[in-house]
Amino acid sequence: MISHLGPQLGLADGIALANKLKKNKKSTIVFTGDGGASEGDFHESLNVASVWDLPVIFAVENNCWGLSTPSVEQFRCKQFIDKGIGYGMQAVQVNGNNILEVITAVRKINEEIRENPKPFILELMTFRMRGHEEASGTKYYPEGLQDEWSKQDPVSNYELFLKENNILTDELAEQIKNEIKEEIQTSFDEANNEPAIIPSLEDELKDVYAPFSQEVVEAKGTKTEKRFIDAIQDGLSQSFEKYPELVIMGQGWSWFRFVNQWNESSCRNAIC
Repeated sequence: MISHLGPQLGLADGIALANKLKKNKKSTIVFTGDGGASEGDFHESLNVASVWDLPVIFAVENNCWGLSTPSVEQFRCKQFIDKGIGYGMQAVQVNGNNILEVITAVRKINEEIRENPKPFILELMTFRMRGHEEASGTKYYPEGLQDEWSKQDPVSNYELFLKENNILTDELAEQIKNEIKEEIQTSFDEANNEPAIIPSLEDELKDVYAPFSQEVVEAKGTKTEKRFIDAIQDGLSQSFEKYPELVIMGQGWSWFRFVNQWNESSCRNAIC
């Protein structure tokens, strides 16, 4: 999960594809919001996951607002699970403010797609009580909307559930809250007591780029003249020999011809 936009959905497809090729029975879950689902990455990722039967759970945190834009102004369908029909995948909607309902749904879907790889849309109905970020505020909410959703607060409702089932007492709840406050304060004090950060371009570049020492390999052996496209084909073939886990994707007639010139064992990780 990264910022609730769209790019992480495609990354989830890649992870799921790797797991499927390795046949390790692992699944992937990725999160986005109702606003992020309006981006093109959402369509591309769900479409590919459906076509390739990738074991991905696309969790959409539907809080009914994309920043200050209500969901009714973002899409015409009634709910996100309706989109499952168009993508040819199963879709489930749960109360996102009920932690037990969410856990149960995720576990059930996860068990299924580990054995039978396929994608799912999991729509989590919820609400954002505060602004999208601290600066935006919540003045755009209609009067009374926050009061209505406050009754479904997941933390207070789960605390009430635990007390009703004699799992949690008032004393234990207070103890837990005090321990959390103490942990936050201790960590905050430790951070403030750290030495001041001295900017360093060298250190910052090392955090971005991995150490690399180029080794130039001189051409040797028999040389032949060939077309540029044939040289690319030979290079890809050699890459498969050197990296058995390599996956090559392509589209178009020339790609189809390129793949068909390989034998079946060489082409096991080519997707077109």
